[in-house]
Amino acid sequence: MERRDGGAFVAIYDLETQDLIARAPGQTRDEKVASLQLSCCSVLCVPSEFAMKPAMAERAMETAKMHTFWRDGEGDKSVASMIRMFDNAELIVGFNLVGFDWLVLKKHYLDKLQYIRHREKTHDIFSRIRDVTGVWYKLDNLLKLNNLGQKTANGFAAITMWERGERDDLQLYCESDTRQTARLGLLKSVDVGMGLFIENNSFGIASALASKRFSASLFDVYVTDAVAQNP
Repeated sequence: MERRDGGAFVAIYDLETQDLIARAPGQTRDEKVASLQLSCCSVLCVPSEFAMKPAMAERAMETAKMHTFWRDGEGDKSVASMIRMFDNAELIVGFNLVGFDWLVLKKHYLDKLQYIRHREKTHDIFSRIRDVTGVWYKLDNLLKLNNLGQKTANGFAAITMWERGERDDLQLYCESDTRQTARLGLLKSVDVGMGLFIENNSFGIASALASKRFSASLFDVYVTDAVAQNP
């Protein structure tokens, strides 16, 4: 759970695909999503020490490191390199990871257990807010409601960028979405409209990290007690 420089980190990611769900083969939505080919994926590595504190959100963003990987990338730009990065992440965060991104990425995993372990570390901001409100919010709507700006493009535009070979523009768009997702997850509370605010314990990165660490500490106490009782 350490960054390349030795510190614990949270990996926030977003990916782009080469086609639309509606045009993908498959009978169900999940089958269609799983058949999509990714074009690129951006991962923002945020130091856990700052992600743990909503009051330090700006510091978290300032010290975060962005990495972008490509379907045809080589070496440290490859999808395999990104997957290895996920091995070391304390938490893996995104917007609709469960219903989209993980389904697209699954085909790139050679180790099924590794895929499950990475999904196990997932904190999906979209599904957490949906479960609380019963509403399927788009990222752009939440960004606007919380004065975080808006998306610089959309999925269809990203597909066009890939087709035209406009990789610099595609990378900027994917990285922008990833940063905006991070900013949303680092908020103390999120405005979902109609005068309703959802607290960090329901959607936030800080609470997800705290919960993960607390549950791990409980397990450590259990193991220690068990050893003491059965030397």
